[in-house]
Amino acid sequence: GKALLACDLTGKILWRNTRGGIGGASVLALDGNDLYGFNPLGGAVYRLSADKGAYVFWEGTESADLSLEPFVPGAKTVDGLAVRGGKLFLSFAKNNVIAVADSKSGKLVKKLEIPAPGQLAFAKDGNLLVLSKGKAVLALDVESGVSQPRVSGLAGAAALTVDAEGRIYVGGD
Repeated sequence: GKALLACDLTGKILWRNTRGGIGGASVLALDGNDLYGFNPLGGAVYRLSADKGAYVFWEGTESADLSLEPFVPGAKTVDGLAVRGGKLFLSFAKNNVIAVADSKSGKLVKKLEIPAPGQLAFAKDGNLLVLSKGKAVLALDVESGVSQPRVSGLAGAAALTVDAEGRIYVGGD
């Protein structure tokens, strides 16, 4: 079956999480020891401890699951996740929205409008990089909501990450 798992640098599995037999995650984000994932079969964002794979409850609840309903009513998927500075960023491409939530409570802080936002990653300069429409990488100032093109002229881009030196990597279909 599918599972979310942690491995050491030799490939030895440290833990696995199967979420009641329907495990897996389509997007992940890590902040310290908090690992955030979206399970498309469960339709919720969930939190685990990165060191042990144990569920971490959202503040004020007795659940590790966070419903998408407060962010985008009727949403069934999250296209990208990123976390930094106490904020969790969730992208919803079909709704042209990035929802910003408190990373501990899961409560909605604000929504930012971006054309078809997909994968998310933080740039070295602190801006949130957003893969938009599979055609461009936008640099988003998360405080002001203003975005500027960082990489353009792409076609079919589907994956995004940034390395420790600040280089941007974009993968395609």
